[in-house]
Amino acid sequence: MDVQALIDERDIVAVGLRYASAIDTRNRERFVGCFTEDAEYGLDGNSVRGHERIGHTITRVERQFSATQHVTTNFEVTLDGDRATMRSCYFATHVWRGTSPIRIS
Repeated sequence: MDVQALIDERDIVAVGLRYASAIDTRNRERFVGCFTEDAEYGLDGNSVRGHERIGHTITRVERQFSATQHVTTNFEVTLDGDRATMRSCYFATHVWRGTSPIRIS
């Protein structure tokens, strides 16, 4: 692996770390900056496209949770010319605002 590939890999991992920090601090600008203008974000069947709609994620997080903590691990980056993919794990803790929608009896 050459030096530029190592720098590229580190830059890609930095986006994953920035994502977790941005969502936990509710920093909309920083969060949106983790995505390209035409990015799609969300789970299958429930995703949004583009910076404006992706930015609304922060609003939803603020409404639903009084606190979140995202811990990131296991970064796997694959470089292929001017394209790259990253796979990683996110452990997320969420503190609901008000009453939790899940009731445990």
